[in-house]
Amino acid sequence: MEQKEKEIHKSINTKILNNVKWAIDTVSRFIPWKNTCLTQGVAGKMMLKQKKQPSVLILGVAYDEKGKLIAHAWLRAGDMIITGAKNRNGYTIISAFTERNS
Repeated sequence: MEQKEKEIHKSINTKILNNVKWAIDTVSRFIPWKNTCLTQGVAGKMMLKQKKQPSVLILGVAYDEKGKLIAHAWLRAGDMIITGAKNRNGYTIISAFTERNS
């Protein structure tokens, strides 16, 4: 593991990650508008950024059983998937968004 990756893993606070995961899961059941994997991922990323926790918002695409192109987003922090964990397998990653280096 490179030095930068080791530093990132040291800075991760699993209690904060679990709290953000819980908050997204809980609130998403009660909001009155359409709740998507992308909105959950962006909300989680913003919450983690506020707590100075590094994360990666990943976008992927796949074809469904009818051949229609579908997309999915999930948020990862360290080894934990914060949002979008259930449906992420089978997607080809097309983009990943991390924090900007200062």
